[in-house]
Amino acid sequence: MISSQASLQVGIFGTFQDVRYQIIGAGAWNMDYLEYYSGEDGSGYAQAYWNYIEWILFDVANNRVAYLIEDREGFTFSTAYEPVKKIIPKFQKDQFVDFAGKKEFRIIEYGTAYLQEFQGENGYPEFPEPQSKHFYLYQNSGIKYSVEVPLNAHGEELPQECDYYKAQKIGLGKVLEAFKDNPHIQKKQMLHSNLQFATLAARLTAWVLFFLFCYSFFAYSLVFKHTFNITNGTLDSLGMPTRMDTLVEFFSPTWDIKQGNEVYLIETQATLAPMLIGKNPCTMYVQTAIIAEDAGVVNQMAEEFWAETGYDSDGAWSERQTTNSMHVRAEKAGKFSAWLNVERTPDMLEWTATVEIGVHKCHFLWWYVMTYWLIALAIRGVLGVFSDTWTKQSFQK
Repeated sequence: MISSQASLQVGIFGTFQDVRYQIIGAGAWNMDYLEYYSGEDGSGYAQAYWNYIEWILFDVANNRVAYLIEDREGFTFSTAYEPVKKIIPKFQKDQFVDFAGKKEFRIIEYGTAYLQEFQGENGYPEFPEPQSKHFYLYQNSGIKYSVEVPLNAHGEELPQECDYYKAQKIGLGKVLEAFKDNPHIQKKQMLHSNLQFATLAARLTAWVLFFLFCYSFFAYSLVFKHTFNITNGTLDSLGMPTRMDTLVEFFSPTWDIKQGNEVYLIETQATLAPMLIGKNPCTMYVQTAIIAEDAGVVNQMAEEFWAETGYDSDGAWSERQTTNSMHVRAEKAGKFSAWLNVERTPDMLEWTATVEIGVHKCHFLWWYVMTYWLIALAIRGVLGVFSDTWTKQSFQK
């Protein structure tokens, strides 16, 4: 089973983290365990099954061992370490442990692993002990911490023989690079490079097609833009903001629409004051009306712009909503202007703010759709030729 599905071989040499290792053994393990889940439907532990290959790496220079775990999700590099607290959890749900002496973490996986097959090198036995073990695992900052407890022939834990490990995911490219001196791995490395290239080509083509699909239907050209400056306010004799300061209105210069029955994008964007953490939200309510010189108000929209900051368990955070837009159709040519009615919260009066209005003409480019698709297909074809060439070269070597 190891030889049929494995990427590596017993006996080859590799370098991880500037340390030279030799693979001196490999074990195929099956796992029967419980895995913690949490979501909208609740939380708990679900039964799971898994299998993996454990490659044993021997550091000849320092006389120590590391492990490379291979499963269908990739590789994990694992080393033994000495925990601050030597704790063996109980074989039960909802446990929190602390190996590092700082913070307790939930055990997210625990169960039993069974050794199914073993290949040895350099005097390793054909089927070493233990042949089964309990394991308990939690995760912190992308690193998995675990303790493995061997079981005797009666399925009882041998706590005096337990080992602690920490492990981190490692990409296939790094694994192949570590063992690149071996001819068996060199072939796999070339195939992996070719696969990466083909994957990149496919992703690039997909993004090009998606981008062109989104933007082949219309484009925008700027017709008019104007910025309104809202100055800081004043307080009355009672220390309250005046109505004139909290509610102000503006009229923009005019712009020309030269052809009727055209679609335009109207955008408003606010620049709000920087708010101190812990203060009330910074809020500004903006009503916008588009006025035709010969017909009055023809379109309207409104939006509440706001910005807020604060602290939570993850640190400082900041959220804001400062843009609004709508598509409108100009029924006929003429001169147009914008009217803005701006109402600010009192907290904003000590700051200046701006509201910008932009008018963009929409140009529908249906006739470009076929051209864009042909360009995308040509890119995919060129990348495909290179991919096929690399594949042939890798197999020939």
